[in-house]
Formats: sequence, C-alpha cells, structure tokens
Amino acid sequence: MANYWNAEVSEYWVIDGRVEPLRFTIYRRGEKGFVAVRRSDGWSRSPVLGRSFRCQVGPVEMGFTTYRFEVR
Repeated sequence: MANYWNAEVSEYWVIDGRVEPLRFTIYRRGEKGFVAVRRSDGWSRSPVLGRSFRCQVGPVEMGFTTYRFEVR
C-alpha cells in the first residue's frame, strides 16, 4: 500500500471471492493512510465516483459461482 500512498492514489477497491462471504471493500485516502469506507446496508460509496456499489454472489451456473456487481 505504500506505493499507492506515494503515488497519491485517492481510492482503491478490493474484491475477494476466495472467502465466504465475498469481501468487497473500498479504501479511501485518509490523513495517515488508507481507511475502509463505511458500508450502509451492504453498499459502499465511492468518494471518487460519487456512486454506491456492492458485489454479491449470484447463482451457480454450469458448476461455477457467478457474481453480480451493482451500482446505484
């Protein structure tokens, strides 16, 4: 994360489907480092994009887990 900080990245996202439940976190630049954006009803608001997002596990199709990425 030091490279992101040094490059003055404003925000980055982590989506990890290897764990249950699926993890989706938006991190924003804080005063001394990156901090996770607080979720509200499963939605995370992107300060950079000004919209809210969530990622959910969808149905299994042909033996593979599917995912839905939603924006509002």
